[in-house]
Amino acid sequence: MRVLLAGLPGTGKSTLAAALAARQPALVLSKDTVRAAVFGPQWVEYSSEQDEFVMGLLLETARWWEARKPDAVIIFDGRTFAHRWQRDAVQADRVIWCVCPPELARQRLEAATGHPAADRGVALYERVEARFEPLTEPHLLVDTSRPLAECVEAMVAYLR
Repeated sequence: MRVLLAGLPGTGKSTLAAALAARQPALVLSKDTVRAAVFGPQWVEYSSEQDEFVMGLLLETARWWEARKPDAVIIFDGRTFAHRWQRDAVQADRVIWCVCPPELARQRLEAATGHPAADRGVALYERVEARFEPLTEPHLLVDTSRPLAECVEAMVAYLR
């Protein structure tokens, strides 16, 4: 089962991906983590071309994993999936839309340390927010200002 986490920067997608994978067996495929591993800090561009290359690696990894473990849960993280074509490319079985109040997302972005994507910040949030296409496909809306355990329980129920 492919699970896509969509949402603006700072809405808690990576936190939810890790918590969900800890709650039930799942593979987390993170664009940010894979980009950092493949390109290292000196070659990371944060370009559309590099984004699509890394997403291709994630999709190929998902196909490889599904061929060996057809019942695997694979979580796609590290991309906002702001455009419908980006969501369609994943062919997700479940979509989870992560939201929180804008001021909370901005606080998280300003306080964040250790995230593999160095381009995260309020400016990125505002650029993505301006072009985010609403999710019209079926999805679970998760307000990440709620307690983490509550969010994870809602996701686990949605995946059943």
